[in-house]
Amino acid sequence: MGRNYQYQYQEEKNQDKKMIEEPNIQETDGLAVTSLVSGIISILMIFCATGFGIIPGGVAVTTGVISKKQEDKKSITAMTGIILGMIGILIPVIIILFIK
Repeated sequence: MGRNYQYQYQEEKNQDKKMIEEPNIQETDGLAVTSLVSGIISILMIFCATGFGIIPGGVAVTTGVISKKQEDKKSITAMTGIILGMIGILIPVIIILFIK
């Protein structure tokens, strides 16, 4: 009986160590984060300088697509970056073509 209790105590102690050492944190893909940040910058560039939002928008779309192909899963960060990048490309193009 004493051995069984000692084994059970050791098992619980090992589980506690695993919980402390290995927190359940989801890793984020660097390309997905790059896509998101570039997408945000492209949206902000629309308000500062109309034509310059196209460059970070292209970076956002490119890195987002590469990230989605590498991961083969639904990455909300990459998808948001792609959408913001597309908006950052389309709005300046529409402004340049139809307003100016």
